[in-house]
Amino acid sequence: MQFGSPKVSGLTVANVDLICPISNQFALITVRIKRVWNNYQCGIVIWKGCAEENTSAYTADVHTHLGRRYVGLLRGKFEANGELLMDLWAKMTRLPGGKLVFSRLAGRLAPYTGTIKAYVEDLEPGYARLSMNDRPGLRNHLKSIHAIALANFVEETTGMAMVSQFPSGMRGIVTHIEVDYLKKARGKLIAECRAPAVDESVTAEYTVETQVMDGNGDIVAVGRARWNVGAVREV
Repeated sequence: MQFGSPKVSGLTVANVDLICPISNQFALITVRIKRVWNNYQCGIVIWKGCAEENTSAYTADVHTHLGRRYVGLLRGKFEANGELLMDLWAKMTRLPGGKLVFSRLAGRLAPYTGTIKAYVEDLEPGYARLSMNDRPGLRNHLKSIHAIALANFVEETTGMAMVSQFPSGMRGIVTHIEVDYLKKARGKLIAECRAPAVDESVTAEYTVETQVMDGNGDIVAVGRARWNVGAVREV
């Protein structure tokens, strides 16, 4: 799909990066917007037009500017914290289809995690609820969702719950993860997590648990991730 350089509220779109088509008439796109004084900012635009046509004729139907601090997100270089994550969530959920765009952008923070294409249903500081659709690429030889895909789902859900409450200047990494598999997982899955409060004054480890449920409400897996959380070290 080819994009031209349309105008958005008097700004020239410098780089366009398709995130996901909504239908044959709408597409959600992230853009880098170039102001006349060469200051780059990041934005989300919903383009209206025909997906089969050259999209240089697209018009900006809905858009929001995210600000300069989000430019690195489009390149997969973004140090997430609770303030930025919740700010992005608030901006995205105001847009039609914004949760889907947020979910795809979240997958860019950790490209391997993004391969499961989890969808962020709800997010608050210290709380996350995600869903994951069953698809052939996630299945094992028993035609159920693969154990490692479930572990990935657990890790992303606990990560969302943890990072959403990080103050600026803190980050975390998983040092241990374990999953109890209770039932073959098939169909759409839901994972929900409430993370323990983080003490920003010390480096500490937190064990964060999430349950994964299927469409019948049965628990198919229970996962626990140990997060080592502390201040970002100066290099």
